[in-house]
Amino acid sequence: MIWGTVTRLRATATANAHGSSVYNWAGAARVTVYDVKVQPVDSAEGDMKVSRARLLSKPGTTPDLTAFDRLILGGLTWQIVGDPGVFGDLLPHVEADLIRVTG
Repeated sequence: MIWGTVTRLRATATANAHGSSVYNWAGAARVTVYDVKVQPVDSAEGDMKVSRARLLSKPGTTPDLTAFDRLILGGLTWQIVGDPGVFGDLLPHVEADLIRVTG
């Protein structure tokens, strides 16, 4: 099995005038995440194209990913959906659902 890399974007959050968090993606910190595989799940087209994928880390690795991160893979930016699953059993690894919406 071939394992690859993705670029993790982690933005800083500040509160706006209404107290909601606003993320500065232009100044997001970039970190290369190694030993991951991203597999397509499905896509749907209508007014917008919604693509879904699943990230799996290599057994024995637990990369630092959160629900607030974005990932760049093949020049495309994906959002992590919810909290990534961190499994610390016999073969520790991370799983995360990804989504990309265009149009």
